Amino acid sequence: MDRWTRKLGPHPFSLLFTGIFAVLFGALLVYLCVILGADRAAVGLNLLVALLGALSGWAVGMFFSPIDERDAQRLQFVGKTVGAFISGYLLGKIDPFLAEQMKRATESPSQVNWVRVGLCAASVLLGAVVVFVNRSYSSPSENQRPQPTPSLAPPGLGSRSGAGRKSA
Repeated sequence: MDRWTRKLGPHPFSLLFTGIFAVLFGALLVYLCVILGADRAAVGLNLLVALLGALSGWAVGMFFSPIDERDAQRLQFVGKTVGAFISGYLLGKIDPFLAEQMKRATESPSQVNWVRVGLCAASVLLGAVVVFVNRSYSSPSENQRPQPTPSLAPPGLGSRSGAGRKSA
């Protein structure tokens, strides 16, 4: 056990089981992409949706598990930048498309390709869990990692600090 702890950190079994199940679930996702595709183009589209989901999950997992303080600051800056881009420019450009898709989905839900929605969601979850667990639990010492901050607020402005509170 000591050998595993020296190589993999304080939680070697979490890392091993995450890796094993990631390979199994990843293979299952690829298998589902292939068997649920009616033809070669549909299989390719299924694989693309799963790949985009996995990459999105990877980014989410990295964002919520910084390795050190410098990485936390960098990821916080990237999160703010991406958040501004998505909320400002991208959402404005894809809003008409999303409104049309939501209208179609509510009028005839049977025409929505729920298989691809499920493949994307499963890939996002798998990618996020694998990256989060590996980045969070692979440190030789638990106290070397900063705590993940889901808020995009800079440190010191969160609800736990005294900043911005008036005393009675």
